[in-house]
This record gives sequence, structure tokens and C-alpha cells, in this order.
Amino acid sequence: MKLSNRLTMVVAAAVVTCSSVAQAEFGIGANLGAPSGLNIRVGQQKSLEGILGWNFSNGKEHVELVGNILFHGRSLGRESPITGFFPYAGAGLGFWSDHSQGAWIQVPLGLDIRFTVPLEVGLHVDPGMDIVPETKFTVHWGLGIRYWFR
Repeated sequence: MKLSNRLTMVVAAAVVTCSSVAQAEFGIGANLGAPSGLNIRVGQQKSLEGILGWNFSNGKEHVELVGNILFHGRSLGRESPITGFFPYAGAGLGFWSDHSQGAWIQVPLGLDIRFTVPLEVGLHVDPGMDIVPETKFTVHWGLGIRYWFR
């Protein structure tokens, strides 16, 4: 099965899963890092996250699609106008494509800072392992900002 067909199946599965979450919060924003691009999240305590963007590392440019499931911990504190500092961990799968294709698995680790307005800023580091075309250690990272629709 071609990578584009697998990618379509993963996106379709994510849409079906996200649509089954009743009255879930929906956040959309930008991720700057590896990759840089559009970030979408459904839910704030248990989240499904998708990132579609570009990675410019190692002198190469390629498109990446990342899907994560994230589990947020309790807030580490609050200071007005910040409503909380929420650490999270999860599991994810990513695909990249330029002149060839590849895939990796990862363990996203991060911290989200939520504000009294429906805005969130987050920092994440995602250690993982490329599984296609070759097996090797990889790290993705980013700084993101999201607006939440309720």
C-alpha cells in the first residue's frame, strides 16, 4: 500500500475519532519548530493532536504530518492572567515526504500554559525513532500557540 493511501486512512481515522468526542474543546494554531505549520487539538485533558507542516532540518525540506494522543497532568500552579501550567505526555506517529517517504514513532513531552482568554502557549520535545526507510533516533520539537473554541 502506498504511503499516500496509508496517510489518507490515518487522517480519516483521526477525523472519525475526533467527531465522536461529544462537546469537546477545539483548538487551532501554529507550531514553530520541527515541523513548523498548522496545529489542531481536540480536548484539553485527553487530547488528539494533528500537526501538518514543513521541516527544514539537516538542509532538507519536507512535508510532515503528525498525529498524537496526549494525556495532561494537573496544573503546576497559576498566576493571573495564567490559569495553569499543564504538563503532558503521550504517543504519536508521523509521516514525512519529499522525494521519498518515511515514518516515525514518538513520545511527545510538553508543557501548556493556559490563560484567562481562550489562548494557550505550549512547548514540546518529542523524542522518537524513525522506522521507515531506516531505523534511527530522532527528535522533533516546537513552540506553539493555539486559540480555543468552546
